[in-house]
Amino acid sequence: MHIIPMPADHDGWRQGATVVALGLTVLFWEIGVTGCSDDSTSNVDAAVDAQLDTGPSCGNGLRELGEECDDGNNDPGDGCDPNCMKEHLCGNGTLNQAEECDGSDFATNCVLSGHLQGPALCTSQCTLDATKCNDTDDHLEAWYRLDTVSTLVPDHSGKGHGCLAHSIQAGFPGRVSESSFFDASQTAYGDCGTGDASTLDGFEEMTIEAWVQLNSYAPVGTDMRAILARNETGDPTDFVYALGVAGSTFGSDSMHPLFALGSLDKPVVGDQMLLTDRWYHVAGTYTSHTLSLYVDGVLSGQTTADATFVVPTWHQAYNTVGAMNVNGQPTDLMDGYLDDVKIWSEARSPEQICADGGGFYDANADPVCRYVE
Repeated sequence: MHIIPMPADHDGWRQGATVVALGLTVLFWEIGVTGCSDDSTSNVDAAVDAQLDTGPSCGNGLRELGEECDDGNNDPGDGCDPNCMKEHLCGNGTLNQAEECDGSDFATNCVLSGHLQGPALCTSQCTLDATKCNDTDDHLEAWYRLDTVSTLVPDHSGKGHGCLAHSIQAGFPGRVSESSFFDASQTAYGDCGTGDASTLDGFEEMTIEAWVQLNSYAPVGTDMRAILARNETGDPTDFVYALGVAGSTFGSDSMHPLFALGSLDKPVVGDQMLLTDRWYHVAGTYTSHTLSLYVDGVLSGQTTADATFVVPTWHQAYNTVGAMNVNGQPTDLMDGYLDDVKIWSEARSPEQICADGGGFYDANADPVCRYVE
């Protein structure tokens, strides 16, 4: 029997043990990691060294003895708790990663899931209960989702108010799903034709709403960047309705959202300037001689029409998405992105307007309408 001790440290090799074998001389090294011992000054893996020195440490990003997980932090609510045990999160009432909802806390709803409306209900698996969502409403007159556009802008209301697409580019990230880009330099707009009065005007109440992201403001001397308009064929200043962003003809109110019925003489103009390269949900409503304008679910402006005012009824009027139409020619073109444009034959409530844009309404919160980023 021969016992041959080896050096304690030799060019990156570490002595593991002295092995005794009958009749044999055995030399044994354990392969180590250069610089793994505390006397090294060239430590290339601090986490490994710390483990060797102090043992397992929750939060260092390494799953070690006694840990079910280690995500590199000690934050609760991310699936791995501060003691490196897996969190069983569904049902705790707080939205966490990989959950669509938890109790009354939601990351999505029927609108954001591609539907028209419906209650936000959460399953026991923390997913949205989409069986309660729906895509129809008797008061929905036109619904231009603008997620897909070819030669036509489809109307998803089922009432047949589709539009011919002129240079509209689809497939861009939107606020609800995908959006379409209306490039004013390319005269992009949707020509919905001249419809009979029984279809898209003559409402006693109404709402027009859309998501809009401006690329640029209206040129000097123009009325607006139009989101949607229906104006009389012979006189472009006479409107059934118009929703857009005011141009320089409105002076200090330029770059603010506006909603007009009958004409541009007495529109309701919002108190908030709309910035470029940012999404806004804009909605105009009319009921009982009151015109109201909402931005991101919050009332932004309101005016009262004359007591004798009625919503105009014209049998021949141009319906246009992303522009006005003057005798068959587009004007006041939108320059930016539009998503989820809707026309209703009712005045939607603030709660409904918030939900229509995919938001969550809480009358006690500030702001009252919260959107998931």
